[in-house]
Parts: sequence; C-alpha cells; structure tokens
Amino acid sequence: MKNMAHVAEQEGRLTAGVVGNIVSLQAQEIAQAAERYAELQAELEGKGGASPSSHARALAALGKQKAALTEQELRLKKERACLETAIEQESLQLRQVCAVREQVDKELKDMESLETEENQGILQKLQTLVVLDESLKQQDVQFRDQCKLELGKLQKLVKDAQESATPDNDTDNVSIQFEEEQDRVQKLRLLLAKRTRSIATLQRQLDEVPGRAELAQYQRRFLELYNQVAAKHKETKQFYTLYNTLDDKKLYLSKELTLLNSILDNYTEAMSSTSGKEQFMKQFDAIVEGIKQNKVKVEHRHSEEHQRRDKLSHELLGLVEQQRRYVAAVRQLTIECRRNEAMLARLRGT
Repeated sequence: MKNMAHVAEQEGRLTAGVVGNIVSLQAQEIAQAAERYAELQAELEGKGGASPSSHARALAALGKQKAALTEQELRLKKERACLETAIEQESLQLRQVCAVREQVDKELKDMESLETEENQGILQKLQTLVVLDESLKQQDVQFRDQCKLELGKLQKLVKDAQESATPDNDTDNVSIQFEEEQDRVQKLRLLLAKRTRSIATLQRQLDEVPGRAELAQYQRRFLELYNQVAAKHKETKQFYTLYNTLDDKKLYLSKELTLLNSILDNYTEAMSSTSGKEQFMKQFDAIVEGIKQNKVKVEHRHSEEHQRRDKLSHELLGLVEQQRRYVAAVRQLTIECRRNEAMLARLRGT
C-alpha cells in the first residue's frame, strides 16, 4: 500500500511537471513570436520605404499568430488547472485509502491479539462453516445457471422438433433424446434438492450457534435463577432451624415439667423417713449432675457452631471477593466480545 501511494505521488508530480513543461514551451513560443514581431517591426521601420500594404499584412499575420498563441496559452493554463485539481483529488483519495488500510491492519492486529486458545477452536469451526456455506451457495448458483441453460436447450430442441416436419424415424429419435434429457433433468433436480438440503442443514447449524448476546442473556437468566434458589434455600433453612430450636425448647420444657411433677409427687413420701430423704437427695444430685453434663455438651456444641460460623464467614468474604473479580472479568470479556463482533461485521462489510 505504501509503494502504491509512493508511485501515485510520483505520477502526480510527473503529470504536473509535464503540464508545466507544456505551458513553459508555449510561453517560450510566445516570447519568440514577440521577439520576431519586434524584429520585423524594427526591419520595417529601418527600411522605411516598404509599402503600407505589406506592413499591414505583416502586422495582421503577427496579430493572428499572437492571438492564436494567447488562446493556446489560456487553453493550456485551463488544462493545467484541471489536471492539478484531478491530481489533488486522486492524492486525497489515495491518502484516505491508506488511512483505511492502516485502520483495518490495526483492527486485524487487535483481533489477533484477542484470539485465545479457548475460543480458537470455535472461531476456526465458524470460519470453516462460513467458507463451506459460501462455497455451497456459489455452487448452487452455478448449478442453477447450468440447469437453466440445459432447460433452454431442451426447450429449444423440443420446439425445433415440433416445428420441423421430420419423418417418423427422426421423430422417434427426438422422442428418445427428449426422454433421456428429461431423465437427466430429473437427476439434476434431485441433485439440486440434495444440495439445497445440505445448505439448509449448514444454515441451521450456523443459526444454532448462540451469539454473544444470547450467551449473555442465558448467563443473566441463570444468575437470576441461582439467586432465587439461594434465597429460597436460605429461607427454608431458617424455617428448619427455627423448628429445631422450638422442638428442643419443647423437649427441655417437657423434661423440666416431668421432673417437677416427679419431685412434687415423691417429695412428701421421701421426707417422711431418713432413708427416703437420702435416696431422694441422691436422685436429685444425679439429676443435677446430668443437667450439668447436658449443659457442658450444649456449650461445647455452641462453641463448635460459633467456630464454624466464623470459618464460613471468612469463606464467604473470600467468595464475595472472588465473585467481584468474576463480575469485573465478565464485564471486560463482554466489552471485548462486542468489539470483536463489531470488527468482524466491519470486515465482512468491506
């Protein structure tokens, strides 16, 4: 492209130079004619005895020559101005073409830098399918043109056979040839239908490949569904936790009520004798000891749950940070994908 621009500029300069040389040559001719006119006038004045008619004829001839040269000079100046304008327009168009070429080269380099190992296979597959689709379309057009030519020949042959008054043998030959051509046309139609089906299959395959916008829409929908499921799961988990807490509270209250009823029922009988009182106190101490052990177990479980909560909180913070980076990466990827699609559309348009 740079060599073309350089050659074009050289041609522009040469054209302008040629025009300048032409004008300068005509100017020299005018100057020579003026000198000649001055010399002739000086000779006429020196001679003094020349006839007025010859002097007038010489002046008329020189005047005509001067007028012709002046007119030629004006015409050459106009041609030079037109050529210079055309050269300027061509130079401007050439600079615009060079700028567009540089922009396209830059965009191609940007596209090559955006190509990665992950999407290289998909891009190659799409390029192969597009090339195959274009090839099949071109073959289909050529095949249709060929079929039209064959059909025209057959129709012309049938028309000639119908118009000509040939003998029976020629009619039979024409009929046989016509049937053969009909069979050939039928085979060509079947082949055309097969090619059309293959083209339609490839077109469906190209249409089934989701675009960037569809993928982004699917991703947003999946995120919305995930958020809904997560919220529903959290709500259900809270309900289960509340139910388990209330059930445990009910169990402890039932045990407490049973213990109080047992103490109330056995207190009067146990306090009536010393042995019963001691046995009652031992049972009461055993119950208190069991309650203390249960309390220790519950506190231990509470500490474990607290540690687990702290650990999950730390993991949640890490996941939130990772999600933030993921969202930023997805946003950047979406921007780059849009740029890639715009460049592909621009390249296909050019």
